[in-house]
Amino acid sequence: MHWIMYSLISTAGFTGVVLIFKQITKSWLKSEIINFYFFLFMTVTFLLFSVFKKSSFKMDSHLLYWFLALSFVSFIANYFNIISIGLAPNPGYVKAIQSLQIVFIGVLSYLLLGSSLNSKAFAWIALILWGLYLVVSYG
Repeated sequence: MHWIMYSLISTAGFTGVVLIFKQITKSWLKSEIINFYFFLFMTVTFLLFSVFKKSSFKMDSHLLYWFLALSFVSFIANYFNIISIGLAPNPGYVKAIQSLQIVFIGVLSYLLLGSSLNSKAFAWIALILWGLYLVVSYG
């Protein structure tokens, strides 16, 4: 399957995640508890899936630092994601603001990873920023 198809499936899945998060935030649960249960159930799900697929759990020790960094960044991102989804009048506004990650990822990938960035990419960045301005100003 092509990476675009995987991306579309992922997009559909994350759309469902955001809508379910919005529903859950209507309860009395705080962000840290929502994230705790979410990641607990996800850990069990991925454990069972990995066992079913007979995946190896071996990991190079140098990756430990990357996983620690990933855990810290993910903690911050998920904690504030749940809070913003719960407070926003429409979770679509949150996701619109989070679309800035497209800009950050593109520019940082260029600077840190040597990815390409051409004039078309800068045009898309400008359109994203304009759309974000419209959502924040008039949403």
